[in-house]
Amino acid sequence: MFTRLTVNNSIIPVILVGPWVNILVRHGYFIIVMIVLVLSLCLLVTKISFRRYIYVDRVGIFLLLTIVYSIGFSLIYHIYFIGDAQQEAGYAVFTRFYGTVFALSIFWFFALLANVNLKEQFFLFAGLFFLISFINIVWGGIVLISDFPRSWELMEHPNYADGSGRPFGLTGNAAVNSTMLAVSYLFLCRESSRTNIKLHWIWFSMLVIGILVQSSGSGVAALAIVTLYYFRELSLKWKIGLVLLAVIIYFISYYLEFQVIYRMSPRYILHNYIVNFNNVVAFNQLDLTFLDIMFGKAVSLGEAVLSTDLGPLFIYNQMGLVFFLAVTFLLFRIAFRLPGVDRYIILIIFITGIHYQAIFFLSSSFIFSMYIVVALTDQGLRQRKNYFLEH
Repeated sequence: MFTRLTVNNSIIPVILVGPWVNILVRHGYFIIVMIVLVLSLCLLVTKISFRRYIYVDRVGIFLLLTIVYSIGFSLIYHIYFIGDAQQEAGYAVFTRFYGTVFALSIFWFFALLANVNLKEQFFLFAGLFFLISFINIVWGGIVLISDFPRSWELMEHPNYADGSGRPFGLTGNAAVNSTMLAVSYLFLCRESSRTNIKLHWIWFSMLVIGILVQSSGSGVAALAIVTLYYFRELSLKWKIGLVLLAVIIYFISYYLEFQVIYRMSPRYILHNYIVNFNNVVAFNQLDLTFLDIMFGKAVSLGEAVLSTDLGPLFIYNQMGLVFFLAVTFLLFRIAFRLPGVDRYIILIIFITGIHYQAIFFLSSSFIFSMYIVVALTDQGLRQRKNYFLEH
């Protein structure tokens, strides 16, 4: 699959290190990530031509710039008007968490100005991300089943208590690991459909195995959406048969008390609803000013009994309404202005984002930022094609 690609040396380091960023940072090797980015940027600068015209969706660019400006205004508001003492771990922590994916988007635009074939690189990145993510999840499952020391997993660190009896994967968060496994699979489907490359059934089998081993309800929801993507090409008889099979498997697995099915059970969903309802009630009781609403109050978790379990509320709390709306409109813009698989990719992000914001984790940011730029340029080329057809 990768032998046909001609990879530009300027972004190879970023593609290679991208999936490992969360692991590197957790173990104190953030300097490696910075060196890779700086070296790659230096290589790009030697090839950048600002006279090179890039066909890109202008509304998408406006939304992207709005996001960047909102991050800047939010940071200024918190530092100079609220102060850093009221925030848990400091507002700058949340700024880096939510801002990295958009800062990296600028990096990929520089790559376009350097005449890098970003679509080919994106296909390479998606395949690499999927394989590395799958291997880490399955290895974590082997460690758990065999009762090996958890330190054998690369993401494990004694200072962190995540994992919850499930593989650490690439990020330490089961929902994020399984969501990004499904998303990277659809990234592959997206690019393979443009180059007439058929993904072998083995890739889909790997996706199913990875999500089951990770045992995340978000992963099962993402897998269901991937399955819906394939439903379009099936006959009605196959659709009915697969739905019945899924129902039978669900009830058998629920009876056997499989963890992954429990996390999709009514009991677990009700538990999450109660937790999130309490979060909303606690947040609504805060005395928020207009600027708090626009740029985020960033209330510490203990003060308002807020948790990260309700993704939209957590983003709104940390970054404000301007950031939240701009990101939402950007994702909708990508989903509804491009046909095919993009709608399913964004649907996964929205559905699973109700729980955890998968795209903002460091490893996810590296590949999702590239996807944003590729999608916006696809939309720009589509607009150009429609313009010439109309004139």
